[in-house]
Amino acid sequence: MSKKIDTLAKSIEINIPITMILNKINIYKSIFLIFLTSLFYHNTQAQSYTRELILPMDIPIFLSANFGELRPNHYHTGIDIKTQSIIGLNVFSIDDGYVSRIKVGPKGYGKTIFITHPNGIISVYAHLEAFSKSIDQLTQEYQYEQKLNIVDFSIEKNKLTVKKGEIIAKAGNSGSSQGPHLHFEIRDAYSERALNPLQFYPQITDNVAPKIFYVKLYPLDSLSTINGKNSPLISKAVLKGQNAYTINQKIIVSGNIGVGIQGDDYFPDVHHTFGFYSIDLYLDDSLIYAHKLDKVDFGESKNINNFIDYDHYTKTKKHIQKSYISTFNKLGIYQSQVLDGKIHAYNEGNHHLTFEVKDFAQNKATLNLDITYSKSNENKNSSSNLSSYFDTRKIQCDGCALVIPKGNFYDAENITCRKITANSPYLLSDIYSFSNQSIAIKGAAKLSLPIDSIDKNLLSKIQIVSVRNKQINKYIGGIINNNYITAYITNFSNYSIGIDTIKPNIINRTTLKGERIYTNEIKFFISDNESGILCYNAYIDGNWTIVDYDAKYNLAKVYLDNEKIKSNTNHTISFLVTDNSGNTEEFTDTFFW
Repeated sequence: MSKKIDTLAKSIEINIPITMILNKINIYKSIFLIFLTSLFYHNTQAQSYTRELILPMDIPIFLSANFGELRPNHYHTGIDIKTQSIIGLNVFSIDDGYVSRIKVGPKGYGKTIFITHPNGIISVYAHLEAFSKSIDQLTQEYQYEQKLNIVDFSIEKNKLTVKKGEIIAKAGNSGSSQGPHLHFEIRDAYSERALNPLQFYPQITDNVAPKIFYVKLYPLDSLSTINGKNSPLISKAVLKGQNAYTINQKIIVSGNIGVGIQGDDYFPDVHHTFGFYSIDLYLDDSLIYAHKLDKVDFGESKNINNFIDYDHYTKTKKHIQKSYISTFNKLGIYQSQVLDGKIHAYNEGNHHLTFEVKDFAQNKATLNLDITYSKSNENKNSSSNLSSYFDTRKIQCDGCALVIPKGNFYDAENITCRKITANSPYLLSDIYSFSNQSIAIKGAAKLSLPIDSIDKNLLSKIQIVSVRNKQINKYIGGIINNNYITAYITNFSNYSIGIDTIKPNIINRTTLKGERIYTNEIKFFISDNESGILCYNAYIDGNWTIVDYDAKYNLAKVYLDNEKIKSNTNHTISFLVTDNSGNTEEFTDTFFW
């Protein structure tokens, strides 16, 4: 290998900058490493699991979402199986194993089961309507023991075993689901990374190629240009043949350039759009960038905001996937950090770029474009200040303080703050506006706002809020310390202090008033339009009982348990709902059951 690299280096013309030579050498090394990594990976993932897995449902499998789709702040870590718009279809364990974790909540995954299987995988079944009898019994025992409606708990090994093909649940629409479906995941039990389920199910077929809509070019520093300008250029992809695209625009570049691409994938017989599985980028037939979505690390997921053009997404809600790796993005989906996709256009001449976009079934779309390098001086220094990445940033603005921990930016960024007079009855302080609001941050920044001008009698009900058009957009929360309220924010926006003194709303949907009821549940609509619902608890005859709450429908159900509630007698129900500002509403009534 070293001889080949030496020969390659000698064969490169003398007028090519040394950085280009080193880059070329690293590319060859990287290709060799990719080959070895690929061999190792495919021998240690799906192929290492020698037992055949069954599908989690016994209906024709049509997907509404695939693995690795781009979502706000995260990748989609499973596949969504359509349930024919039906709630209550059977869900099966894909292999022998034991239930290792259970989650129940009004948002997110809703009702969820985790099953650990032999040979190191975990299967996950989410948005369920109901658990099997044994799983439900274990869950309720834990809820009553802890007096908690929202639970997420682990179960000791082999306490609750399941067999391959055993019915474990009914598919549903719980949590943040937007329609009946089964969200299904396979995770590596050792690393806890999400694995692409399509690796395990070759029977899920696909013969439809992806489509490409746009390509975007980016100058990567202050001296680089695209068609003479130091600003990005977006161009519409034009179909020129079967699954082959180009652009009808002349491109002249200089300096350091990156490229991004926008498009969708498709599956047969469904109207949904899906995410790409892999993107390869070639410069003059040499691979300079590659990623594929075989696995996703949950701890890295927010790096998606650097994988996409975040500024473009905040303005259009469209995802352009950057086919180059920013300095501080360490996502595990890249085939190599050396193949960073950055184009170094320092010598005059014509060159050719080719995108190859594939789905998991290897259906492919290509985009070809020609670019011309214009002459540029490589020795000039572009303006870049990496201190915003390596150092903790502290921004102060008329009493407001924002602390951004080191390592929270994806690149060198400049953040400023200005104070705006609120003139709004909904806000108790001025508005503090941070720019640029299209800059993504990895973690959270600590925001402190002064409260010395606020009536002390109101302090227990105030929160930091995000503001849109001088109206409260979202309650963030906050802890009061000395003369400040402090909360953690995850994006740059407009912030102020809001107040919530309004109790949650409870509407009884089951007629009680001392009358006999003939169902095993009492229904309520509950809502809070200000700071949001924090917790909800029900008591029958003074005894705590389970509430099943679906936040998207504002629907809460209090179940009447035959084993815990005496039948054929009068009962009292108390239902309490508390919001995030500590306001509590209580409903009390009697019924015969």
